[in-house]
Amino acid sequence: MREPRQYEVMFIIKPDLGAERTNDSINQVVEHMESNGCQVKRVERWGIRRLAYEIKKGQKFREGYYVIIIFDCDPQFAEPFKRWLMLRDEVLRVLLVRSEADPTKPIKPPTVEVLDVYEEELTPPQTTASSQASSQQSEKEG
Repeated sequence: MREPRQYEVMFIIKPDLGAERTNDSINQVVEHMESNGCQVKRVERWGIRRLAYEIKKGQKFREGYYVIIIFDCDPQFAEPFKRWLMLRDEVLRVLLVRSEADPTKPIKPPTVEVLDVYEEELTPPQTTASSQASSQQSEKEG
């Protein structure tokens, strides 16, 4: 068995589950981790936040309940854990990375403004027929 490494997992839960089912889901994830030899150092619940883009998983979601867990585990556990988490019906997205974060300090969630800017970057600019015609004309002149 290798020496445990520190990881950070962020996952987004469907926002329409309600407080009790959301807490149950988070607790099930933590129990699964601990039963597989992980040492959970910190669980952060950011709550419901607006997503940068719409996620379709059975239905369309514009919001999600964000959770971050910092933990130590054997490196061989990381990928199977990520797959297990992604297969859960209530989970919309998963991001698992090795972490150097200090587990004693809270992770600052991004502000709404950051998410809005990110969304604008993902949205292609609207082009009109007149702007396309002027760009074609400038290409011919050049």
